[in-house]
Amino acid sequence: MKELIAFDERAYQREKDFIERFIPMANDVIATYNLLNQGSIKSDELYNLFINTEEFVFDKMTESNPVLIGGLKLHKHEAIKILKKPKGFENLLAQIENTNSTLADKCSHTSFTYNPRTLINSFELDQNGAVIIKSSKDLELQEKNKKYATSEKAIKLLALANFVIDKSKELDFEKLIKWDPNGIGHLLNGALSSKYCEVGLKINVEGILRHN
Repeated sequence: MKELIAFDERAYQREKDFIERFIPMANDVIATYNLLNQGSIKSDELYNLFINTEEFVFDKMTESNPVLIGGLKLHKHEAIKILKKPKGFENLLAQIENTNSTLADKCSHTSFTYNPRTLINSFELDQNGAVIIKSSKDLELQEKNKKYATSEKAIKLLALANFVIDKSKELDFEKLIKWDPNGIGHLLNGALSSKYCEVGLKINVEGILRHN
């Protein structure tokens, strides 16, 4: 059992915005791939297009059938080397490399630790074939930025803190509660606090988490 204490929407949106920044680049890669005329791409093929590009295009060209020379079946890696690539293939590789380099550069300036594999696994295609964030990834980001009371003590403390806040509003006591360096700081064993230059009480997330 658990109860939600707080949701850091700003942190959630910041990371989501970071991921969405690469959607136009991913769509450009798909557009370049489509110029190869090797068939359409599905959501579950995105990873191989971006990470195992040569093998992915080879399988599309051969429809995953073995390549035979003189009746002998070639090993896939050998066949990939000798089979002529479609026009525009080098442009596709360069575009994917540019996307990966941009990702590495952006990550070096943030606290996010995405790499090409984890980034592309964040995406899927919508019904029109456009890249979007997976619904499961969006839920993952939301959960990452939620704090919960998980112990019986923390859950009870959270309920009591919310009760006190609601009652202070109901009885119009909020304006009487103001942060003062010599007065109120934390209440209910740290579950409630008042912020500098603000009236009223707030849930102190860390104060409740200490009781989990």
